[in-house]
Amino acid sequence: ASGGTKYISIATSSSGGAFSIIGTAMSDIINKNVPGVSANIEITGGSSENILLAENGNVELAMTASDVLALALEGKGSFEGKQVPKEDILGVMGGHLTTMQVYVLKDGNIKSFTDLKDKKIAVGPAGSVAGDAMKTVMDAYGYEINKDWTPEYLAHGDGAEALTDGNVDAVCIMSTLPASPVATAAASKEITLLDMDQEQFDKIMAECPYYIPAKIEANVYNGQDKPVENTFGSVSVMVANKDVPEEEI
Repeated sequence: ASGGTKYISIATSSSGGAFSIIGTAMSDIINKNVPGVSANIEITGGSSENILLAENGNVELAMTASDVLALALEGKGSFEGKQVPKEDILGVMGGHLTTMQVYVLKDGNIKSFTDLKDKKIAVGPAGSVAGDAMKTVMDAYGYEINKDWTPEYLAHGDGAEALTDGNVDAVCIMSTLPASPVATAAASKEITLLDMDQEQFDKIMAECPYYIPAKIEANVYNGQDKPVENTFGSVSVMVANKDVPEEEI
């Protein structure tokens, strides 16, 4: 704004999530190079919450994932009954690929997604992209949320700790490869990444066009000696509130 400092907020993720790391770097670059603008990051529940913050004008910029954005605009998944009108938010730019990673302790009894029935699964903080992804996978296996499995809404670092402490049976994270919370867990106890069965994978790919097929090579993490052939990812997207002037972006 003329004659004063313009403050902008960037909605990111829980601390330790890829969005919070990228958002911090972006705000540093803006603060060092753009005179008259002061940028700061907001620690949030992640993609779903961020879209609502941008829609309501609580933040100027928000980081989200393409799959969550598609659900928000269609009023599906966690956005059932609170569809976001297309004209309320503007796309700014695309970013990195986040890959769904579901990990368990290597020496445990869980060897596949089928074994996750009646188990406790950490899915990141409420409103994070991992929760929607995990529900999509479990639905494909015929396992109903809160009935056939229990989500635990823990920040990504806490989820990793809960697994190594034995308080949850598995953890789902949608993040870059390698993801630091997963690497931290694997450093204390060897882990296995679960691979989806072809039938369920094909079903998800057919029903969810906003997901991108992805693979994970072996040995990304300590003890993870098998690759994951069938998983999926989404592309991160930065969005802005409709009232942010284009020249400012």
